[in-house]
Amino acid sequence: MIEFVGWLGAALVLVSYAQHNTIRLRQISLLAGAALLSFNLILGVWPNVAMELALAVVNLRRLIQLRPPTTPPALVASATATLS
Repeated sequence: MIEFVGWLGAALVLVSYAQHNTIRLRQISLLAGAALLSFNLILGVWPNVAMELALAVVNLRRLIQLRPPTTPPALVASATATLS
């Protein structure tokens, strides 16, 4: 089972590199990182645990930056009223 988690993480890393969409790449990278983090934690490979944690922070930060901007409802209503 432990070996399966490691192979799953490796496969997800490869799948993430094949993505054309940056958001999808980051999402799959987070899943791969979770699998590899679990694998390395179980085996006690501490340098890789640290690296996977750092990569998770980078991927989460980039996903937050890539979110589409939200427009407050009041601005949408006033813009719609102006166009009418």
